[in-house]
Amino acid sequence: GDAQMPLDGGSRSPADLLEHAIALVSKRDDWCQSTFADDAGRHCAVGALIAVTFGDGDAAHLSRWAFVAKRAVGLELSLTTQEQVVLFRHAMAYLNRAAHSRGFDHVMRLNDNQLWFLKRTQHKFVLRTMRDAAEMARTDYPTCTPPPRPTAPAPLDAMLVS
Repeated sequence: GDAQMPLDGGSRSPADLLEHAIALVSKRDDWCQSTFADDAGRHCAVGALIAVTFGDGDAAHLSRWAFVAKRAVGLELSLTTQEQVVLFRHAMAYLNRAAHSRGFDHVMRLNDNQLWFLKRTQHKFVLRTMRDAAEMARTDYPTCTPPPRPTAPAPLDAMLVS
């Protein structure tokens, strides 16, 4: 699919990114499992976050951005992209914290869990987890200013499943 541009300068905090990601998967029919995005244009929790941070597209496009966000060290990235990576990593950390509080080691396991009897119930659970993450992020960064930019993005290997 054609990649869409990420949200313009409006997203300036991890909480903003999370809230935009929630909006992207707020309807059950807009959410999927086991892939960042499917052919119907649905997203998983992490796929939605990648889409609103770096621009939407198909699963391959989102996977490439996931790779960039994970391996940002040593890649030639524009300052804007570096800032996006930092915000994305902060937002992912909140998502993982919210997933931990529900007994999952990371948000992708929570999103892709196959043990639920009703997908509708699981979708609500995923949304609640995302909302908790956004609330934690909003508490830590109440203003819409990004966290201080580190000189070099620290590798967060736990951020995404390799």
